[in-house]
Parts: sequence; C-alpha cells; structure tokens
Amino acid sequence: DIKSHTVYKAIASLTDEFVKSLESDSTFPGDEEVQPPSALLWTWYLRAVLHELAAEFTEGIAIVDKCLDQTPTGVDLYELKGRLLESAGDINAAVECLDKGRELDKQDRYINNQTTKYLL
Repeated sequence: DIKSHTVYKAIASLTDEFVKSLESDSTFPGDEEVQPPSALLWTWYLRAVLHELAAEFTEGIAIVDKCLDQTPTGVDLYELKGRLLESAGDINAAVECLDKGRELDKQDRYINNQTTKYLL
C-alpha cells in the first residue's frame, strides 16, 4: 500500500501544506512572494495524481474538477480526469472526458490516441 510509504506520506503532506497556503494567501509556506494562479492549479494537479497513486479516485476527481473550474482549457486536466474515471470503473465518463479534452486541441496526438484507446 503506497499510502504507508514514507516518501509518499512526505510528498502528500508537503503538497497539502502548499495547497492550504496557496488557497489562503497565494503564497508558499514561509514565503511572502505572491504566486500566480497557475501555482495552485499545478499543486492541485499533483495532489490529484497522488490520489490516483493511492487509488483514491473520487478524491482525485474532485480535485481535478476544481482545476477544470479554474482552467477549463487545460488538455492535461481532461487526460488526468479520464484516467481517474477509467480507474474508478466509469469508462463511458472517461471517454466523454477525454473527448472533451481532445476537442480542445485536435493536434495533440497523445490525447487523440488515449481517446481512441478508451473507445475501443
């Protein structure tokens, strides 16, 4: 179980601290420099990936939804959400999600391939 691994615990804890600080005042802990909104977006993304590794798919999907609310044009976000949905057992929702991301950038060969793979 990855959740009991020391390195996973450390990374998850650090990421949670970053999220809390960025959500409250747009800074990293112990720093006064205000960060752009993208810092919170990619910190959320990392946390969602950590949930994916721990098989906590519902929690990961909830975080990716926050990312998509902030940045609905992020193709990578749709790819991650599709992976989480597929891992959670909802292949139809995963296909719909990936296809929505694919529609944003039809030149992105990776998401085109992923969408096709999930359709099959």
